[in-house]
Amino acid sequence: MKKVVQLSLSLMLILPVATGCMSQTVEPKESKTVEPSTLNTIQTIRLQPHHTLLERFSELERLEKEKAEQARVAKVAKAKKAAALKAAQAKKAKEAQEAKEKAEAEAKEKKVNLVNQKVNVVKVSAEAKETTKSTVAKKLDTHLDGELKGKGSVFANSAKSNNVDPYLIAAIAMHETGNGTSSAIRNKNNVGGLMGRNGLKRFDSVDASIEYMSNLIEEKYVANGRETIKEISVMYAPVGADNDPNGLNGHWVSGVRSIYNQLKGTSL
Repeated sequence: MKKVVQLSLSLMLILPVATGCMSQTVEPKESKTVEPSTLNTIQTIRLQPHHTLLERFSELERLEKEKAEQARVAKVAKAKKAAALKAAQAKKAKEAQEAKEKAEAEAKEKKVNLVNQKVNVVKVSAEAKETTKSTVAKKLDTHLDGELKGKGSVFANSAKSNNVDPYLIAAIAMHETGNGTSSAIRNKNNVGGLMGRNGLKRFDSVDASIEYMSNLIEEKYVANGRETIKEISVMYAPVGADNDPNGLNGHWVSGVRSIYNQLKGTSL
């Protein structure tokens, strides 16, 4: 009961105070009008730092783009330069290789021409004195075949005794008989395509035919100043001869010369 009385007294004291406060009127503050120009100035001042920052960001972004573009252009230029350098090096290497191959071909051709020239001007009588018969026989036997097989010493001896080039006599025999396989050598022992009044001459043996051909070259050709393959061919195998209907004599010089070079170039 005592607590209720005290609460009532407290409320009685508070209510007048609250009522007094509510009854008081709050006077509004005086409002001031701001000029538009002043307002714009204030806004400009407030916005200026923000604008400056944006401009700086824009400038940095532009610079980054320019830098990236310059790097891209430089990279493309570097790649093009590298490609051009690689192409130039490849072209230079190709040209060098072509020049090398050309020089080698020219040197080979020159060597062949020199060999052919030597064969064309070699004197068969002088050539016969350069090599011993045993060496000639061994070199020839590495090439002779068919009915000519093992006849190296026969060519060497007969050519030496007639003072003619043994390699030339053997080359003519190999060319004329297909290296010892023709019907002329198998049926008539004729090693050189030697003709008589009744056609191909017949010999008692291959050795006799070799000896006859060596003597013929010396008497009919060397003695009359015909000592080279080309000079001998004019009489031995003339182009257009009546007994050459197939025109084989047109290849006689090149064929004999090729075999001759092969025989001479053989190393032991």
